[in-house]
Amino acid sequence: AMLEVWKFLFDSASESLEGQKKQFLSIRDLVAWADFITLKAKELGPALAFGHGAHLVFLDGFGVGTGNDFQIAALKEKSEDLVARLSRLSDKDLLTNPSAKVVVDDSTKWGIHPFFVAKGTEGSKQKAQSNYSMTTPTAMKNLWRILRAMQMP
Repeated sequence: AMLEVWKFLFDSASESLEGQKKQFLSIRDLVAWADFITLKAKELGPALAFGHGAHLVFLDGFGVGTGNDFQIAALKEKSEDLVARLSRLSDKDLLTNPSAKVVVDDSTKWGIHPFFVAKGTEGSKQKAQSNYSMTTPTAMKNLWRILRAMQMP
């Protein structure tokens, strides 16, 4: 399935000025994706681990700094659909939007389901006060992406 995504991206890539196709996924990306799946499959299940791994490795940053927003946005949408289909997920929102619109903040962990980070012991008795809302849609999505990335050792 990972190679099907790689082939789709390679076939969809436009040629650069040198006549070479832009490579969206390197071997290192595929290895990182496989590592994420291995690390999180028991906790998330293989389908979600596959999909979240794709987002972590390339979809979250897809098109950043390319300058061709419309073409890249369409390719990202098709890539997200392919990853969701290969994950056998009926709803790609499971991979793109935080499932719980609540930031979990208990005595041992902090995050958005299914991604959490452990709390340390320093300062755990005192909650930091902030005027910044973590529950707005953009902040929530960006926080979720960061938490997803923090799952890797």
